Amino acid sequence: MEVLKHIARRPRNQSAMPSTRGWFHATVLLCLQCAIQNCLTRNGFDESKCQKLIDALYECCNAFYERNGESASTVSCPKANLLRLKMEQRKKAT
Repeated sequence: MEVLKHIARRPRNQSAMPSTRGWFHATVLLCLQCAIQNCLTRNGFDESKCQKLIDALYECCNAFYERNGESASTVSCPKANLLRLKMEQRKKAT
Protein backbone atom coordinates (compact mmCIF):
# COMPACT_ATOMS: atom_id res chain seq x y z
CA MET A 1 0.00 0.00 0.00
CA GLU A 2 1.71 3.16 -1.24
CA VAL A 3 -0.09 5.40 1.26
CA LEU A 4 1.31 3.43 4.19
CA LYS A 5 4.84 3.72 2.82
CA HIS A 6 4.35 7.51 2.67
CA ILE A 7 3.11 7.63 6.27
CA ALA A 8 6.07 5.59 7.47
CA ARG A 9 8.56 7.94 5.74
CA ARG A 10 7.11 11.19 7.12
CA PRO A 11 9.51 12.54 9.74
CA ARG A 12 8.04 13.21 13.18
CA ASN A 13 9.24 16.80 13.20
CA GLN A 14 7.66 17.64 9.85
CA SER A 15 6.47 21.21 9.88
CA ALA A 16 2.91 20.37 8.77
CA MET A 17 0.24 21.80 11.02
CA PRO A 18 -1.18 19.26 13.49
CA SER A 19 -4.68 19.72 12.10
CA THR A 20 -3.41 18.91 8.59
CA ARG A 21 -1.65 15.80 9.82
CA GLY A 22 -4.76 14.75 11.74
CA TRP A 23 -6.91 15.28 8.67
CA PHE A 24 -4.51 13.19 6.58
CA HIS A 25 -4.63 10.25 8.99
CA ALA A 26 -8.39 10.51 9.36
CA THR A 27 -8.80 10.44 5.58
CA VAL A 28 -6.53 7.41 5.18
CA LEU A 29 -8.35 5.56 7.95
CA LEU A 30 -11.73 6.37 6.46
CA CYS A 31 -10.63 5.20 3.00
CA LEU A 32 -9.34 1.93 4.44
CA GLN A 33 -12.56 1.40 6.37
CA CYS A 34 -14.62 1.93 3.21
CA ALA A 35 -12.37 -0.40 1.23
CA ILE A 36 -12.71 -3.09 3.90
CA GLN A 37 -16.49 -2.73 3.97
CA ASN A 38 -16.68 -2.95 0.18
CA CYS A 39 -14.39 -5.99 0.18
CA LEU A 40 -16.46 -7.75 2.82
CA THR A 41 -19.69 -6.99 0.96
CA ARG A 42 -18.27 -8.26 -2.35
CA ASN A 43 -17.01 -11.44 -0.71
CA GLY A 44 -20.06 -12.42 1.32
CA PHE A 45 -18.49 -11.09 4.54
CA ASP A 46 -15.64 -13.62 4.33
CA GLU A 47 -12.96 -11.78 6.31
CA SER A 48 -10.20 -14.06 5.03
CA LYS A 49 -10.58 -12.51 1.56
CA CYS A 50 -9.92 -9.01 2.90
CA GLN A 51 -6.86 -9.70 5.06
CA LYS A 52 -4.52 -7.31 3.23
CA LEU A 53 -6.89 -4.39 3.72
CA ILE A 54 -7.42 -5.21 7.39
CA ASP A 55 -3.66 -5.48 7.90
CA ALA A 56 -3.22 -2.11 6.15
CA LEU A 57 -5.78 -0.53 8.49
CA TYR A 58 -3.95 -1.92 11.52
CA GLU A 59 -0.60 -0.66 10.22
CA CYS A 60 -2.09 2.79 9.68
CA CYS A 61 -3.56 2.74 13.19
CA ASN A 62 -0.18 1.70 14.57
CA ALA A 63 1.45 4.67 12.77
CA PHE A 64 -1.26 6.92 14.24
CA TYR A 65 -0.35 5.83 17.78
CA GLU A 66 3.38 6.09 17.14
CA ARG A 67 2.91 9.70 16.04
CA ASN A 68 0.29 10.79 18.55
CA GLY A 69 1.03 8.70 21.62
CA GLU A 70 -0.65 5.77 23.32
CA SER A 71 -3.40 7.91 24.80
CA ALA A 72 -4.52 9.33 21.43
CA SER A 73 -7.91 8.20 20.19
CA THR A 74 -9.81 7.84 16.97
CA VAL A 75 -13.07 6.06 16.21
CA SER A 76 -11.32 4.29 13.33
CA CYS A 77 -8.86 2.31 15.46
CA PRO A 78 -8.98 0.06 18.48
CA LYS A 79 -7.16 1.34 21.56
CA ALA A 80 -3.38 1.08 21.22
CA ASN A 81 -2.90 -1.89 23.54
CA LEU A 82 -5.75 -3.84 21.89
CA LEU A 83 -4.45 -2.97 18.43
CA ARG A 84 -1.00 -4.35 19.23
CA LEU A 85 -2.52 -7.50 20.71
CA LYS A 86 -4.65 -7.98 17.58
CA MET A 87 -1.63 -7.42 15.32
CA GLU A 88 0.39 -9.99 17.29
CA GLN A 89 -2.46 -12.52 17.07
CA ARG A 90 -2.70 -12.01 13.30
CA LYS A 91 1.06 -12.58 12.90
CA LYS A 92 0.85 -15.85 14.83
CA ALA A 93 -2.16 -17.00 12.78
CA THR A 94 -0.24 -16.72 9.49
